[in-house]
Amino acid sequence: QGQLEDAIDCYTLATCFQPDHAESYRQLGLLARAQGRSGEALEMLQKAAALQPDNSRVHNDLGALLMRLQKPEEALEAFKQALARAPDYAGAHSNLGYLLLREFEQLEEAEAHIEEALRLDPVHSGALCNRVMVLQYRGKWKEALDLCESLIARGTNIEEMRLNRALILLTLGNFEHAWPDYEMRRQVYSNYAPRHLPHPEWTGESLLGKTILVRAEQGLGDQIMFASCVPELAALAGHCILECDSKLLPIFARSFPGVRCYIHLAKGEPGWVRDGLQPDTQIASGSLPRFFRRSVSSFPRHAGYLQADAACLRKWREQLGSLPGRLKVGISWRGGVKS
Repeated sequence: QGQLEDAIDCYTLATCFQPDHAESYRQLGLLARAQGRSGEALEMLQKAAALQPDNSRVHNDLGALLMRLQKPEEALEAFKQALARAPDYAGAHSNLGYLLLREFEQLEEAEAHIEEALRLDPVHSGALCNRVMVLQYRGKWKEALDLCESLIARGTNIEEMRLNRALILLTLGNFEHAWPDYEMRRQVYSNYAPRHLPHPEWTGESLLGKTILVRAEQGLGDQIMFASCVPELAALAGHCILECDSKLLPIFARSFPGVRCYIHLAKGEPGWVRDGLQPDTQIASGSLPRFFRRSVSSFPRHAGYLQADAACLRKWREQLGSLPGRLKVGISWRGGVKS
């Protein structure tokens, strides 16, 4: 009935009358997770798993929470524990497949678990959604898009399917229809980290004489990509404040001389607050393309929007120039989300 507080009271009373009642702790964990109290949810689910170690549902719920808490190794073990106790558990197969694909990029093993989930339950909504991801990884864009549209029409995991549809449309160059769906990243498990600020979100209105804050989101590559819109945004605003990862602060400060750049802080008072700046409005960096990159023709022609450090350029030209061979290739093998 949606009466969460009353439900919490009932389950709490149940644990008082029977302290070893695992299902009550499980339900308290699920309720805490639904209310965003992840630490309490983890404590309750771990207690339920300790009291009832053979309960596959508890291990599956625990894995789902650990995945949301960005603890993929622990989530992997939890899903394996669930399947060790119930090999025909479609939900655990689906979750494990999703984790293997999303966090470990083990496509073959992930696809096997997702297909097994659908064999066990052909209409399992989570497994059908995960099949969309597999089709994307396989480069089967039309099949992935058709399945997305079908699931959205059925009302199945609409936010997640709209985000998947956005990624497919972006790959196909259909930017105008992709960006509104890309806003669904705020609603689902993703690298997007919400920020609760008192300033209203910019929706495209005039910025003449106003100060706008651009909030950092996702990894280094995403921040670099979305920053391509910053010069155009700054040209519309009276002042522009840009948050970024500490590793990007020097290059962003060089590249956007009219923009005040600050390190993004997950906790604590931002630098721009300490400097007395007061934005009139704010926006997440991943939402900028919705206004500035609606078609291929809207991408500006330029020789590059980032300015390298001149001293570093000289140093590396000399160092690499002394090496044998005509062609030097640099490879980045790790992104910047966790490092």
